[in-house]
Amino acid sequence: MTGSLAALELVLGFILLAFPYLMGLSAAWVGGLLLIAAGVLRLVYAMRHSANRVWNTLAGVLYLLLGVFTALMPVLSMQMWTLLLGMALLAVGGVRMLVAVGLVYRPGAVWRFLGAMVTLALGAMVTWGWPENSAWLIGTLVAVEMIFSGWVLLFLTLTPNRPYAV
Repeated sequence: MTGSLAALELVLGFILLAFPYLMGLSAAWVGGLLLIAAGVLRLVYAMRHSANRVWNTLAGVLYLLLGVFTALMPVLSMQMWTLLLGMALLAVGGVRMLVAVGLVYRPGAVWRFLGAMVTLALGAMVTWGWPENSAWLIGTLVAVEMIFSGWVLLFLTLTPNRPYAV
């Protein structure tokens, strides 16, 4: 069973890798629909329960607005998510750099510094390529993750005496 799932994930991952723009648009559209559903559920909850009614109503309206925006404008949504990803990578890389500098005399400091540099470089590449890279970046990331997930499942299937279940 795990071998079949591994093969399916690998095949789907490589298919998605061939169509990253379609994958990115699909992810934005489905994400928008899920946000709309979350907004409706939050508003229903706010109407039925008096605790935190204002907060739940505001959250529901925000989810609805964000979901409608995302579902109706998936290209712009992909651009915004790509920019957010680039800025997040830059921020995380900056924090990791500060931690690496603060722990410069501890074992593994070089690896922390190297990890911070890679994260900063990725953030710079995503941000500097924006908005042109929005058309392929998110779809490519999802496809690559699916391919690696398939490989992991495949190798787990081939590992003798697995002490854990997948």
